[in-house]
Amino acid sequence: MSIIKLLKQKHLPIILAGFFLFSICLALIIDRSAPLPLPEPADFAHVVVDRNGIPLRAFADTNGVWRYPVSLEQVSDDYIQALIGYEDRWFYYHPGVNPFSVVRAAWQNLSNQTVVSGGSTLTMQVARLIDPVPHTFLGKIQQSLRALQLEWHLNKKQILELYLNLAPFGGTLEGVEAASYSYFGKKSNQLLPSEAALLAVLPQSPSRLRPDRYPLRAQAARDKLIKRLAQYKVWPQQKADEARQDIVAVLNIKQPMLAPHLSRRLKNLYPKQPLIRSTIDIELQRELEALLKDHIAQLPLGTSAAALVIDNQTSQALAYIGSADFLSPQLQGHVDITRAIRSPGSLLKPFLYGKALDQGLIHSQSLMVDAPRISSYRPENFNQGFSGPVSASAALRQSLNIPAVNLLEVIGPADFSATLSNAGINLHLPKNNLGVQARPNLSLILGGVGATMEQLTSGYVGLVNGGQVRDIQYVLNELPSPQANNLSVDKALSDSRYLMSSGASWIIYDILRQASATDRLDSSLVVQDFKNIAWKTGTSYGYRDAWAMGATPSTTVAIWVGRPDGSAMPGYYGRLTAAPIMFASFRSLQAIYQTENNTTYLARPESVSQQKICWPLGTLLQYQSAESCQQQHQAWLLDQTAPVTLALQQQALPNPLSFWINPENGKRIDAYCGAAQRIQAKAQSVTLWPLAVEPWIASDKKRQRRIPLADPSCKKMPLPHFSDVKITQPTNNARILVQRRHNKQIQALKLTARGGQLPLLWYANGKLIGNSRSSHQLQWWPNQAGQYQILMIDANGTIDQTNILLSDLANKY
Repeated sequence: MSIIKLLKQKHLPIILAGFFLFSICLALIIDRSAPLPLPEPADFAHVVVDRNGIPLRAFADTNGVWRYPVSLEQVSDDYIQALIGYEDRWFYYHPGVNPFSVVRAAWQNLSNQTVVSGGSTLTMQVARLIDPVPHTFLGKIQQSLRALQLEWHLNKKQILELYLNLAPFGGTLEGVEAASYSYFGKKSNQLLPSEAALLAVLPQSPSRLRPDRYPLRAQAARDKLIKRLAQYKVWPQQKADEARQDIVAVLNIKQPMLAPHLSRRLKNLYPKQPLIRSTIDIELQRELEALLKDHIAQLPLGTSAAALVIDNQTSQALAYIGSADFLSPQLQGHVDITRAIRSPGSLLKPFLYGKALDQGLIHSQSLMVDAPRISSYRPENFNQGFSGPVSASAALRQSLNIPAVNLLEVIGPADFSATLSNAGINLHLPKNNLGVQARPNLSLILGGVGATMEQLTSGYVGLVNGGQVRDIQYVLNELPSPQANNLSVDKALSDSRYLMSSGASWIIYDILRQASATDRLDSSLVVQDFKNIAWKTGTSYGYRDAWAMGATPSTTVAIWVGRPDGSAMPGYYGRLTAAPIMFASFRSLQAIYQTENNTTYLARPESVSQQKICWPLGTLLQYQSAESCQQQHQAWLLDQTAPVTLALQQQALPNPLSFWINPENGKRIDAYCGAAQRIQAKAQSVTLWPLAVEPWIASDKKRQRRIPLADPSCKKMPLPHFSDVKITQPTNNARILVQRRHNKQIQALKLTARGGQLPLLWYANGKLIGNSRSSHQLQWWPNQAGQYQILMIDANGTIDQTNILLSDLANKY
């Protein structure tokens, strides 16, 4: 039967429908048996970018290829126009294969008896990129089928984005974004027309046209494309002429290596995410990385540094430096100090004082005792001496150890540790030889525990966020992960944890920002203009860790300086090494963001008020007599609370102390004795200072002068007799010439006292030098000449002190 007759049959529609269904089924079978080999996220380089999309660090894919993921909207319009105008002007109209291009290419190749044109569409080029085939006739058929398959499964935008990410640009570079950064040092949406045209032609022959190797070839190919774009009216003639005037000048930029520790951390956290947008500001990051390198160059060999800069409002990290030199094996640069467990030194003290405020134990001007402790735990002050009576504000600003230990003893180490843990600041306690972890003790407030820089910084951010602590945020885009750090910003802000009340945090902030210039003597970069920086330094035992933490209402800066291996750096402490970097960082912040950081202050909560209090009781002026109010101070109170001086609460004697006086001899009597002898006793009341601070107060304020001796006619007295404890040798302000013995040791000095209950403890510049158990004398061998504060305390806690100057006889003249 002829075909014409067959066409006249009424079964023709059925036959055509069957053929169509057969074709569809065949296509489905082929599609299922040979699915599209679309690239997986692991096939891309992992790129960590800053908050504006600029790469910080890139990690090559499994084949060592660099690809920076990019979307169509993130690429220059000039590049898209040049690409489609050069490669496939009918891209948006054909189904993956352009039959007219195929016919034209076949005719040109046959006419010239050589390959002149391939007739490939952009879709076909994408097909070859995802499924390479031989340059043969069968390979071309396979490539065409893949192109049809691509058009079936993907839209034009998705296909074009595959090309933007996979196109070869020479060497190990693939994708327009990687090429743009490597050749021009910019994002692909910032390309000039001449640069866009160059990148459009480069994938056709990336090895032959590499602009860093063959700039003349690359320029010739670029100019040919620009001429075509003008010819087809894709670009105006003037734009094309201007683009052709640009010479081919490319950079040879190495792969970015900024914030390497954070980039590695985020890459490991999101293994299936090719592009991770961090919170880092690349300009600030670059500035601070250079700043840390400059500073450690002036310090002993092996010294490294770390830094964190946090936006307080969002808890986002603006800069993250895990070590001063990531690539230095001498500095163990691969170690991320921000996450390492280090001794915090004195950095926990602001949190302790905040808790004491919330518990109603102190106010900002509470009288604190900086004098030797009678108990078994006797820490020294960093400044090697005792100050006697100090305010809570001064004790915190000067980081005095004794007041902090006394305060922690009242609050309880376990309670304080639990408060920090609940706020996300986990303390790591040492273990004994059996692996049993120690319990919190008094040493933790002086750095006898471990903590991470990251968590400590979050605590200082909490000081300016109303006492609420939040996890530091490192990513801007919400990515799927169970980790707390990966929550969106809104979610993170709602997950704050309580550290202290807003009133307590404001008072602590105000105390720390009032640090005077004398507190910054060791800083060559004192920032007088920054009057709103609440800052604290810390130094761990043995000079292993030097810290500086500073917070303004907008930004918190944390600095660590030390050696990653934990070896000591004698003589290098927080104010000397870390504080200058911290202040320089605030200068950089001000320069980059053009902010007036010194004019913004925290708003004072309603729970905080300012009133006058009096020492020694520490309570409000309005409730004290003239005799009790011996010193006035302006204090910040939390919830109108003005507690009695803590040291006075711990003493057995009532304060003010009331007793009866025999008017005939001025002696102290009791009521029963006076009645029995028919004495017209006179009532008297005195306010006492804490016994431990008496060496620092005026003699007429001491209890030996204020409490009369007992009348010998009264045999039973309710109050003890206060003996006069006195250092008799050397005398106060004495200058003593000493000579060195043959072994170069300074000759021994005799220290003598009278009165007091044995044993006597002796201190020189805050350091315990011995005790007198059987007499009131002690032989002391000073290490060197100089000024010394000699202090003695008896078993009852009564203290006396004297100051002397030792002059070396050999240097007298």
